[in-house]
Amino acid sequence: MSKLPFGGFELESDSEPDSGWKRLETVAEYLEDAEVVPPLLAHWLGRAIQRSGGDAAEFLRLLELKSRRGRPRSIFTEQDEFKYGAKVVELEEDGLSPEAAISAVLDGLYGEGPSRSQLQKWRNKYRRDMEEVYAIK
Repeated sequence: MSKLPFGGFELESDSEPDSGWKRLETVAEYLEDAEVVPPLLAHWLGRAIQRSGGDAAEFLRLLELKSRRGRPRSIFTEQDEFKYGAKVVELEEDGLSPEAAISAVLDGLYGEGPSRSQLQKWRNKYRRDMEEVYAIK
């Protein structure tokens, strides 16, 4: 392993990304040598710890040490859900029907976005969240 001055790694152009085990072995080497773990590896490990929420199986999946079962996870973040849900609600408030608002958002994404059913769920979640925030007690 050759280190670059900025803390990265030299990678051969024809090589594939390191597996989870290879990354962990590299972290172990740095720790054994009492050296600082490079930022990308530290971020990878720290993010897996944070996102796992204490779930050991999820932690192993995030480290790419265990494969997922069933349907793949959504590529959309909570920010995406909020943004798309808000956009649909905004169009509805401008006078479009719920179905027309969802179609308008989907048309603007050119097939790169969520499914129609996801947009419906996100719109409903956005509305519920806004009702909770602005509820008068």
